[in-house]
Amino acid sequence: MLSDWVKRMLGRPQSGAPQHPSQVIPDASAQRVIHPRSFAATNQVPVRSHYRKHWGEPLAVTRLQDGRSFALPDDFQVLTFRFGSDRKVYATCCMSQQGDEQPLELHWITSSSLEREFDVIMLLHAAAEYHLNGARLGLHHSVNFGQPWQPGSLCTRGFVSLPYHTGPSLEHLEGGDIRFLWLIPVTESEVAFARQHSVDELEERFERCDLHYTNPRRPSVV
Repeated sequence: MLSDWVKRMLGRPQSGAPQHPSQVIPDASAQRVIHPRSFAATNQVPVRSHYRKHWGEPLAVTRLQDGRSFALPDDFQVLTFRFGSDRKVYATCCMSQQGDEQPLELHWITSSSLEREFDVIMLLHAAAEYHLNGARLGLHHSVNFGQPWQPGSLCTRGFVSLPYHTGPSLEHLEGGDIRFLWLIPVTESEVAFARQHSVDELEERFERCDLHYTNPRRPSVV
């Protein structure tokens, strides 16, 4: 489960508050963490270019420097972008790797006033490691964070969705096969509802309730 990867990323039992350092990287040539995996080529340039077309230049580029980060590719980063006047996007870069059968990048949308943005960055690192070294993620998959995504939140799961907020131009890399999907924080009961009924019915509930996906303390829609 992804929750196991979260515990490993934190480097200690998940019950404590996450306190481990990150590195904000000024550009792609900055310091890297070396790990056992080795890749001859990188998707960094096309992925960053694709993001730039939709969200402009990143506000920050972050690479965690401890926990399980050594098991991620050398070029992996989480990029932060401004999205409109009151939101931010946190997006993986090089979660997809050369030679992947179904290369994937994930992004997460939050409010600009998020209380603990580190938690989102850490969970994206954990999701990337889980995807690369555990079980491959894809559209309509759900993952267990093992903890609320923000203090006081009922959302302890992630749901991989189409990028409805931007549209099909974001979903696929032009001239490439990388897919860009949206990771939405959801509740355990919402995941159970999708399994018992269908993903379509869950997404209909989201639309009917005008899902406030950036609000960590939103109620469950089921």
